[in-house]
Amino acid sequence: KTLLDEIINQHRIHDTAQILEELNIAVKKALKQEDNINDDGMDVCLCCLEKTPEGTKVIFTGAKRPLYYSQKGNPELQILKGDSKTIGGIQRKKRKFTKQELILNSGDCIYLTSDGMVDQSNLDREKFGTKRFMEILSEVASLHIPEQERMLEAELDSHQEEAEQRDDILIMGIRM
Repeated sequence: KTLLDEIINQHRIHDTAQILEELNIAVKKALKQEDNINDDGMDVCLCCLEKTPEGTKVIFTGAKRPLYYSQKGNPELQILKGDSKTIGGIQRKKRKFTKQELILNSGDCIYLTSDGMVDQSNLDREKFGTKRFMEILSEVASLHIPEQERMLEAELDSHQEEAEQRDDILIMGIRM
């Protein structure tokens, strides 16, 4: 958070791809990854929302994380895939972060997530999975956000049973 605050507030960088490029450099420097074998990295989905006369412009850049979105009246969940580059860690190929844009209208939703829910295993070590996650998001997208939360938690509880949670689980839904 401190690195993001510095990049955005002190350096005044607002381009989502450039923010993640700068964050990648800062994390590698902070963890001294050029000098040792620490190859820790993190996945990030970052977006900027701008009001325009056409609607809300969503500018998205993902470090190994997608942006899911639902448009009012369209039952199919859409996805913007993130780049196959992480923040920090060791990268075999020189890749740049890219940004994608879309215009959403009132009532549309975006979802930013960690990989925690899709990677959560049950007692049989079966993962929840991206396909199931997207199906559930598609089913609940028209509901109020608190109801979406309750339904997602119920699905996770049903899948997880008594299995221990193995990772952070974050799902942020924003209705335009």
